[in-house]
Amino acid sequence: GVLYLKLREETELSLTEQEAISVLVRSISLALSNLNLIKDLDKALTSLKKTYTETIKILAETLDKREHETRNHSQRVALLAVRIGMELNLHQNELVELYWGGLLHDIGKIAIPDAILLKTEKLTPTEWRIMRRHVEYGYEIVKHLEFLGKGREVVRYHHERWDGTGYPEGLKDGNIPLLARIFAVADAYDAMISDRPYKKARSHEEAVEELKKNSGTQFDPMVINAFLKISKRELEEIRTKLEVKNMPEMKLFD
Repeated sequence: GVLYLKLREETELSLTEQEAISVLVRSISLALSNLNLIKDLDKALTSLKKTYTETIKILAETLDKREHETRNHSQRVALLAVRIGMELNLHQNELVELYWGGLLHDIGKIAIPDAILLKTEKLTPTEWRIMRRHVEYGYEIVKHLEFLGKGREVVRYHHERWDGTGYPEGLKDGNIPLLARIFAVADAYDAMISDRPYKKARSHEEAVEELKKNSGTQFDPMVINAFLKISKRELEEIRTKLEVKNMPEMKLFD
C-alpha cells in the first residue's frame, strides 16, 4: 500500500520531522502486518477447533463399530444425557461438557483386548477386572484436554453407583460428579433397549421399570425423576432422529 502525506505549505521538513514520519510509517506498516497475522491465526484456530470436534465425532463412531454397539450409540446416549440435563436446568456450559464427554465415555476401551471386549460369553473374574479398567484408561487419555471441562468426569465416573458399589473409586451418592450420574442413566437406558449379540433388547416400558427399581441403589433418584419426565415419543425421536428439541448449540469452543 501507499501512504500519502500532503503538507499545507510548501516547506522542507527538518531531519527530526522526517525521522518522526519514518517512525510513523514503520509503525503503521507493522500494525497492518500484525493485523493480517491475527486474521491468519484466527482462521487457523477456527480450522483447528473444527478438526478437534470432527475428530471426536469420528472417534466415537469408530469405538461404537469396534464393540458390540449399535450404530450411533455414543451420539444417542450423549444427546439423551443432555436432554436429562436440560430437565435438571443445567447451565449451557455443563450441557456442552456433558455432551462431548458423553461422546468419549468409552474411549478407554481402545486399550482393552478384542478377546475380552468382543467376547459374547460371560467374562471371567480376571477378564472383568481388565474390562473395568477402561474408565481409568479413558481418563488418562482425556485428562489433559482442558476444553472438555467436567466432561472428563463422565469418562472416569460413569460406572459409579449411587450406593457406592460401582467403579473405579466406589464413590457414593453426591460424591459422584453430577454429569457422570446423569450419563449413567442415559447409558443404561440405551443399553437396555438395544439389541446385543448376547442380549435381546427390552421394551421401553421394561427399561423404565428397571431404572425405577434401581433408583436409590444404582442411580441417583433425582436423575431418575428427571428422566421420567421425558415422554416416550421424545425418547424415540432422540433414538431414531438424533434430535433433541430446543437443545442449545453444542459448541465445544466459543
